[in-house]
Amino acid sequence: MNVSIYEFIKQINQIRQHLEVFERYDDILKNLQNADADFIKSNMTQEKVFLYRSNIISLYGAFEHFIESVIQEYIKSAQKYIASFNHWGEKITKNYFDLWKKLHGSLNYAKFSSISETMMVENLHKVICKNESTLIPQCFLQNGGNYRSKVINEMFNNIGIQDINVNLLKYEPFKSFLGQQYHGSETLDISQKIELYYSFLDDLVERRNEIAHGATSDNLLNNELFKVMLSSVEKYATSINYLLKDKVYEKKWEHNDNTAIKIDNVYHKNVALLCLSDINTSIAVGNKILIHYKENDCSRFFEAEIEEMRVDIKHGEKEKNVNYYENVNNLDALTIKISQNVKPKQKIKLLQTDI
Repeated sequence: MNVSIYEFIKQINQIRQHLEVFERYDDILKNLQNADADFIKSNMTQEKVFLYRSNIISLYGAFEHFIESVIQEYIKSAQKYIASFNHWGEKITKNYFDLWKKLHGSLNYAKFSSISETMMVENLHKVICKNESTLIPQCFLQNGGNYRSKVINEMFNNIGIQDINVNLLKYEPFKSFLGQQYHGSETLDISQKIELYYSFLDDLVERRNEIAHGATSDNLLNNELFKVMLSSVEKYATSINYLLKDKVYEKKWEHNDNTAIKIDNVYHKNVALLCLSDINTSIAVGNKILIHYKENDCSRFFEAEIEEMRVDIKHGEKEKNVNYYENVNNLDALTIKISQNVKPKQKIKLLQTDI
């Protein structure tokens, strides 16, 4: 999910820089006394209206593109670890044909210009007749945009990720940001929290629609309030990206045939030294491992690379560093060194090969 969030954050930073330039420009004008400066000052109110409209359109455009991009990126990443169409889960297998038909009827949209009818028919044959896992990611996009929170929630339901509006409340940095913005909201029930916490998205959509349809409004956001909206959207998108990466890792974990390895102990000194047992496969320095842990009832994952290995041999033999290990009966313990932080209760799997 790296491409989508990288492009989105780049656009967010461009909007921030634009705001800063305008604010400095305004400050400079206050100290100038000439005809050009007077002309600009006399028109500054209208310029601020234009700035507001540009900010809203730019932010919503970047956000809509991110949502559509990250969903497609998720489908392409996840399907590498899905054995067949039937393994996508009931939500996708029941609704895919209807979504396929909607896409087929929308091929005249510019954003679907890369998809041909032939490509669509071939895909339907593959998934329905041959039970292959490869989907057309664009099937899961909303043709009309207007990405309010409820619409986005339904889009993620369609790709098998339920109640994303609830689950995102457990993810950083969105979780901490909401805590800072809405002090005292902890007593609200979940439906009230959802309505309050995601109001910035619905507000952004409404403001964008007003501008796009030519309506005029006196309810303009000043730069400070717009910066809050900008940060809200940024934190929201970043947390979506983390959640989707975890969902891909979850499928990767399930796809990997290796049994989870037990972590007996962890020692930290700038790096993590993991003492392992119940190892059922060969391991080599340079191999990747996938770490699985729980955080706020969410399944979280990250990858790490084995940098060094050391074995303790029974019968009084000394420990020694090795580059390769294969399970043998006389092995007492194996310690591996990685650079990431790991805890004893977390689970790991060896990723011998990646797809």
